[in-house]
Amino acid sequence: MRSGARRILCALCIALLSLGLGFVPAANAGTTPPTPPAVDADGWLTKTPAPAGAELVILSGKKTGADGCVIPIELKATPGDRVVRADETRINLRTCQLEVAVRRGDDVPKTPATQPSPDVATKEAGPAEPAKIEEPAPSQLRPAQKAKAGWTRTTGYFRTWWTDPIGLTVNSTRNNVSWDWNNVNCVSPGWGSANYEWLSGTGWAQLGENFQNLYGCTDQRSESYAHYANQAFCGIAIPAAHVYYPRNYVRGWWNGEMSGYTDSYADSGCSFLLTRHHQLEFS
Repeated sequence: MRSGARRILCALCIALLSLGLGFVPAANAGTTPPTPPAVDADGWLTKTPAPAGAELVILSGKKTGADGCVIPIELKATPGDRVVRADETRINLRTCQLEVAVRRGDDVPKTPATQPSPDVATKEAGPAEPAKIEEPAPSQLRPAQKAKAGWTRTTGYFRTWWTDPIGLTVNSTRNNVSWDWNNVNCVSPGWGSANYEWLSGTGWAQLGENFQNLYGCTDQRSESYAHYANQAFCGIAIPAAHVYYPRNYVRGWWNGEMSGYTDSYADSGCSFLLTRHHQLEFS
């Protein structure tokens, strides 16, 4: 399907879904942010049903300068977990609370490989060797050694992505890390990189990004900033939808564990229609 046709189809789907949810732009649309649809008496807006067997976790954050909420999330995994995933199920924009469904290991569905498409723009940072952070080593860890006997090379990633009401991924930021560890010494650095993706065929654009790859005694970190926006997503008369990734990072630790963190948030326009997802996985 040509990108122009996809853009029209997506706009129609958003419009129909918005009407189905009870969202009708106000007469002064473009100056007043739209009201989130279908919230319950306590202010919760349900996005997706919780998968069977998932652990439901409620996170808290704070309001942005506009009508969004910054709600940080951190996932942790051991090599035995293989993968940890968290999907937004509900959000409360009054109290800035987020409910996510967390799944681990075999409960996490396989992520399909991204297929090349003229409607999807991509960008990569790295791979690059990390810069060292001077920090005191914990007393239980010895300095890193050049000899790699008994060491393990581990690679993994943390990805955050946002989907629209019909399930299309509109933007994502993925940070990758590779490091050596042996549970005794400080980490020995490997490499880090980042992958950015946005649905350019429906009007999404990347407005900025940067990437850092750092390591200290306890861990190696691959981290990114990114900013995406789409004026057409909400309609011409409504402010553009913005998605920010102030920080999105993955850390590989001295004991072989990984952690992923983000404070990504959607803001302005009808950005409340977007749903966030996070995945931490050993490659």
